[in-house]
Amino acid sequence: MAEFNNVYASLANFLQALIIDIPYDATFVDFDQYVSLDTLPFQNIVGMRGFTVDSGNTTMEVKVMFCIATVDDDSMFDHRDILDRLFTLCQPTKHVPYVDATTGEVLGQFTVAAGTAILPVHRSTARTFQMMMVNLLADRKPKL
Repeated sequence: MAEFNNVYASLANFLQALIIDIPYDATFVDFDQYVSLDTLPFQNIVGMRGFTVDSGNTTMEVKVMFCIATVDDDSMFDHRDILDRLFTLCQPTKHVPYVDATTGEVLGQFTVAAGTAILPVHRSTARTFQMMMVNLLADRKPKL
């Protein structure tokens, strides 16, 4: 289904643009591909997991968990900086481009809805991990 692939590509592109702008080495990861945090690449990660798409008659709603995982960051300075940058981009009325998964063409945009929430941090011996819940809405279905 093109719509689902377009949403996935839109979220991935949004996070990859953040990675380009941060002053730390990081990579994009789809956390749904991993069953354990211990199997993640040993590097700073910006990614997502468990997104849902609800495509109604006049609106499209996307709920997603954005994830930050940092390594070798005992003070959590890098972690907090990346999380702050992402949190700033995910405030209500901010936008996420809606792109065609095949061509990359911008088809429309999502607007961040109220309810962005940072969940508690999880620390292991290898990394610091934290998720942010984000709700996105399109006022009308983007053209497919």
